[in-house]
Amino acid sequence: MHRLTVSSTHRGDNLGGRQLSWVEVRARGDGKQSVRLDCAADNPRLRRFYERRGFTRVRDSCVEDPTGKRTLTISL
Repeated sequence: MHRLTVSSTHRGDNLGGRQLSWVEVRARGDGKQSVRLDCAADNPRLRRFYERRGFTRVRDSCVEDPTGKRTLTISL
């Protein structure tokens, strides 16, 4: 799953939850046993959202953008 976003005007409408449900159903239908999801490590609200959906933090990792101008810490 890559770049799940929901406009702040629709926050609370469960759009992100519905998108994750679709991914989960699709993954199961394809015989997958896991789904990888990366998110910003410095966003505790987002991390809690994913954890409530059953995702488990595996590790934090730092990645540099292609321009080398910034480093991002993500949770995997």
